[in-house]
Amino acid sequence: YLISHFFLAISKNRYMHPGTQSISKSFGFVLNTVHQIESLINVPAQKVNGRTFFLSDYPPLVLSEFANCIQSNVGSKDIRTVNLGLLRVLANAGDLLKLLGYKHPPLTTFRLNNLITPMIYDLSDLEEIVGTLPYSMEEGVEITTSWMRSIGEIG
Repeated sequence: YLISHFFLAISKNRYMHPGTQSISKSFGFVLNTVHQIESLINVPAQKVNGRTFFLSDYPPLVLSEFANCIQSNVGSKDIRTVNLGLLRVLANAGDLLKLLGYKHPPLTTFRLNNLITPMIYDLSDLEEIVGTLPYSMEEGVEITTSWMRSIGEIG
């Protein structure tokens, strides 16, 4: 659900890179996740019993590269980079709008913090069992944008 909002924001030229820092995230393309689950189901039980596995693509993606890949696939304008200080001011304004009853301001401090906080999981155990994933980040973005076009979410 939330990732579709990210694709939509980029397609409508509403997303801006938050500053110039490199932000890494452990995100997973759904068909890679299906592959990982199938792989975990089909290995000997002693390899997985009692263990916890986070499912995500590896390595973590760099948010700006992911966003630029989406931008290229949806054909929107080049993504602008905005000073993080300015985004914090806009996020505070969004918080104020929310307090005043506006249900969905475009940016809040909660959203900004989620965006700029690295989210990286150690997936080495998963990768050791599953091996190479079938889809690259670029292929996942292409498949997702094609699907979103087919259901009329993006033009």
